[in-house]
Order: sequence, then C-alpha cells, then structure tokens
Amino acid sequence: MALEPTIDFEPKINKSLFRIYRDTRRMGANKVPLKSKIGIIFTQGNSGGRLQKSSFYLHFSPEELFVSVGARWFEKPMLDAYREYIKDESRRVALDKLLNSLEAKGYKTIEKEYKRYPRGFSSDMPSVDLSLYKGMAVYKILEPNLIEDGDRLIDTLYKIYEEMLPLQRIVYEISLRAKEE
Repeated sequence: MALEPTIDFEPKINKSLFRIYRDTRRMGANKVPLKSKIGIIFTQGNSGGRLQKSSFYLHFSPEELFVSVGARWFEKPMLDAYREYIKDESRRVALDKLLNSLEAKGYKTIEKEYKRYPRGFSSDMPSVDLSLYKGMAVYKILEPNLIEDGDRLIDTLYKIYEEMLPLQRIVYEISLRAKEE
C-alpha cells in the first residue's frame, strides 16, 4: 500500500474481507441479511485478531461509504497498552491535538465508552478525556455513489487515509506495546 508499506491484505472472507451475514435459520419470513455492508480491512501488525490491529477500514452499502482508521474497541491487552501510552502527558496532549485537527477537517472520533476516569487518571490532567475511550478510531461517512467513479473513489480514499495516517501510526505503536494474555 502506498501510504504504509507494511499493511497486510489477504483477499479472503474473514481475513481482509468481511462476510455478509444472512441467517436463513431464523424463524419467520424475515430473511433479510443481518449484516448487509461489504467491509474491507487492511491491518498492520502481527499480534491479536484482525480487529485488534491498527487498520484502514471501509465498508459500503446503498446508504453509505464509511472510511476509518484505528481500532474501534480494545480488548484488555490493547486497552492496557493504550492507557499506558496516554499516561505520558506529552503523548496524550499530542493525540488530543491530532484528534482535534482531524475533527476540524470533517472527521469524527468514535464515541467515548466510559463515564469515569480509570485508575491513574484524574480530572486535573490535560486531555484526560482520552482515558474514557475503549478504542481509538476516526471515521468519515461519504456518499455511496462515490464508488461508481473508480478514479474519483481512489483519489478520495487516498486523501482521506493520508490525513488519517498519523492516528493509524499511533494505534499501531500502541498495538506493539500490547502484551499477550
């Protein structure tokens, strides 16, 4: 991949391609797919499952084209590594500035999952709200008809991922710090 040469991509279902789930065993006449989006993930790193690695992700459906980087949620090893990473004030403030600059460009940060600060964090710390996240990712939702023009799609995705790349690299660094359980 041009932006990050160490990205992994394996064009197989349940590897880089997400399966569209259609549970035909459900009772009744409603056999609408449980998951109707086509998802693709490009991961970076060797440890953990594909959703516990720093990644470039996109999915599309008739309703939206969704583009993101990072990890949507952290399991315990990644969460511990993330919290250890942001305990350092300079890294925490730099991450907060990065998220603010991405939001100023029209990207959204995933929602905070926690209400109380975890052990080791207090309200008087700068950028302490970063400790309330259970994952770290930013995303943008685009019009689905963008996929109809291949050149425009590639140019748009390249620009978006280029702008999101600093966050992807931070989440990758955090993933390298995660200790296997």
